[in-house]
Amino acid sequence: MNILPITMQQAYEMKHEANIALMDDGRGFVVMNGENVAAKVICCDFTQNSCHVHMVINDSKALQDNYLAKELFHFTFEVLGRTMLIATASSLNEGSLALQRAYGFEEVCRITDAFSDGEDMVISTLTREHHKRRRIH
Repeated sequence: MNILPITMQQAYEMKHEANIALMDDGRGFVVMNGENVAAKVICCDFTQNSCHVHMVINDSKALQDNYLAKELFHFTFEVLGRTMLIATASSLNEGSLALQRAYGFEEVCRITDAFSDGEDMVISTLTREHHKRRRIH
């Protein structure tokens, strides 16, 4: 596995895969497994302290040994210098919500029917301090 900066083409593909709007301030990386993209990460909507994180995982090998988590936390907390990550997900996307919980994100808000009737938007955050206490490095 290795890490490369995300290309514009990969970001465009991610727009459709994750149903996100591309932001001018987006920065990210891809996890490569040989010639194949195992995962894509884009951070956007930057404030002084936080950024919004979007991920698409194509190959579960990116999750092994906390590889993606380590890269995500290094990129956002160290490279980008943010102290908080914000993630949103559909209440029906059990895989995304489970991954967020596994990485230490905590649900802070749920907006009823934000995506569609019966499909809430779940907003979760992870702070650098909470991450450090969890010991995923």
